[in-house]
Amino acid sequence: MEEMLGRLRAASSPASALTRFGDDVKHAAVLCLMYPSPSAPHDDLNVILTLRAAKMRSHAGDVSFPGGRQDPGEEGDPWTTALREADEEIGLPRDTRGISRISTLPPYLAKNHLLVTPCIAFLPSDPYEKWTPSPNEAEVDAVFTIKLSQIVNGEAYLGRWMQWYELAWKLHRFELASTSDAPAPTLSSDLRNNRRDNATLQRRRSRSPSPASETDLTFTIWGLTARILVDIARIAFGRAPSYEFVDEVGDSSRILKAQEQGVMGKQTAEASTRAEQTGEGQLVGDTARPTVSRRGAL
Repeated sequence: MEEMLGRLRAASSPASALTRFGDDVKHAAVLCLMYPSPSAPHDDLNVILTLRAAKMRSHAGDVSFPGGRQDPGEEGDPWTTALREADEEIGLPRDTRGISRISTLPPYLAKNHLLVTPCIAFLPSDPYEKWTPSPNEAEVDAVFTIKLSQIVNGEAYLGRWMQWYELAWKLHRFELASTSDAPAPTLSSDLRNNRRDNATLQRRRSRSPSPASETDLTFTIWGLTARILVDIARIAFGRAPSYEFVDEVGDSSRILKAQEQGVMGKQTAEASTRAEQTGEGQLVGDTARPTVSRRGAL
């Protein structure tokens, strides 16, 4: 476990990573909270995720980490943003005892052109022993947990190469249930009331759980959240995943390309539709895998 955390600490991004792209970009942060997997406490980490409410204006029905946009006064301090948002979204007290701040990764480019900083946190004990998630029903439909090993091992994995302007990137996708060594997912009243209605779930474009018992719910993890998880997993385990990927932590290349193209912060209706269909960014077309991807040891 210490080796895994050590590799994540070593990957921490300097504070300058948040300022290198200028002052006119908008920032957000997410909390990547992990704890030792009860079924493999020395060899695996559990990760807490959320299902965004279907009624949200953006990223509706997507799986995400707790997080959101920076508030005024939080500039340059992604941890304050991430912890505040986790408190507001899932009821995790921002002063929870025992949380260690392991690292922040370089920013990622969201489909709405926010620069998202992942804040990797660790709890040495099972948080569910003293905490019961309380989803903010205006923002969250479910709180659930997966194993980080599921990501690096490519469990229930689907993915394809895409092209964003001249850059190739991998659209990762996983279909995962909440791990059996964590409590069943905590659902909002909306999802509890509607999950047996097949038509309602289909209107959520198959990103919501299938109508079954809580222990059998399957979540589609894709886009930005999947890419962050892939990077965290390959760093923590010190090896490449079982599928191809872009060998870059964060989205510096894509952010610089967006600035070069003059599209940072600007999205046409067509580009927004493409972003909704593909996870993030502007889809230009399918592409063959690039030379920057690799498989095997890091």
